[in-house]
Amino acid sequence: MNYRNDLRKIPQRTTDLITLSCGAFFALFCFFYLYFMQGDLLAEAQFAFSNGVTHYSHFFGALMITVILMLIQFLVARFSHLSGRTYALTFFPSFLLLTVLASVNKGTFEDFSFGKWGWVVPLMLIIFCATVTIINQLAYRMSGYDDDNHASKYLWPNYLTMLVMMLLCGSVHNATDVDMMELKAEDEILDGDYEDAANVGREALATSPRLNQLRCYALAKTGQLGESMLDYPQTYKGQGLIDLTDTFSYERFNSRDVCIALGIHCGSSVKTTDRYLDFALQNDTMNQRKMVGDYYLCNKLLENNLTAFLEVLPKYYNIPDSVTVMELPKLYRQALLLQAMNISEDSMNNFCDTLTLQIYRDYKAMRKEYENETERYNYTRRAFGNTYFWYRDNN
Repeated sequence: MNYRNDLRKIPQRTTDLITLSCGAFFALFCFFYLYFMQGDLLAEAQFAFSNGVTHYSHFFGALMITVILMLIQFLVARFSHLSGRTYALTFFPSFLLLTVLASVNKGTFEDFSFGKWGWVVPLMLIIFCATVTIINQLAYRMSGYDDDNHASKYLWPNYLTMLVMMLLCGSVHNATDVDMMELKAEDEILDGDYEDAANVGREALATSPRLNQLRCYALAKTGQLGESMLDYPQTYKGQGLIDLTDTFSYERFNSRDVCIALGIHCGSSVKTTDRYLDFALQNDTMNQRKMVGDYYLCNKLLENNLTAFLEVLPKYYNIPDSVTVMELPKLYRQALLLQAMNISEDSMNNFCDTLTLQIYRDYKAMRKEYENETERYNYTRRAFGNTYFWYRDNN
């Protein structure tokens, strides 16, 4: 017995419209979802599972996966005989596989496991097969009762079904926002787009040692580490500059690569950022590696060690007068102002520019406006959270 649903009653024109429109919706959703939203995640997954042997292309990877899922849908439609109002259900297995593919996360990279999908996928496919059987049985029995062949009554149920499956597919993922920002920054660095890498998650308060490390590296490559480091939350101090624990084999860019860029290999005996940067500074005998100097100086700022900062600053930057001070990165100027205030008023005049001094006075004035500690913290963070003045008072 042939259960071809209500295909014999639907005009061929309507059938073609359903097939082509649903196919186009799925192909566009699948490609753009993989290319724009899951590309970085899949690139990391392929690098991890191949042990770095192969690399993922965002465009061709998304295109190939889309073609494979479309082929699966074609086979499902061919053998299930679903048509008419229920044709969109032929995309269910493809949507299910797409959801599984996009649900990988760091845990999967470290220890591969199907997890819940090991039983969810077979169960869902069994339910799908049972549903197809029931639909075909009902369609065969009711095929002679409906003479209304208007196209809209077949189109909107399919479009609604496609929309529901798209929403479900897009909502099921295991990677956090910080994980996705890490992958995006890593991908931009590997492409040499350091400015874009530094701008990843600029407005977000959520961060991680690895995300900080990637953004600080991007800033250092563009010479902006001492200028813009505090544009992002720095809650990890030196670990946010170089996270020496960030050495997992599945990562395409980690602390080993940062150490290579600094020109000093990180041995297993060096376990802290302070020790590593001290070692890097000692090996830069000619004081010509500006990147080493910026990392060292910024680490001392994050550790609130202005004495060590001031000792090393002249090795990489000339500061004989206030004119040259204006050429220093913003955070270095602000640190100099705080250090000079501890010495004398004359020192402050020699090592301070007008703009930095005005920002500092505005910051102190705002602190006095709020007696409540929580209010003071929140309001000053919004206005001066990217200054060393605020960082030193709150860390």
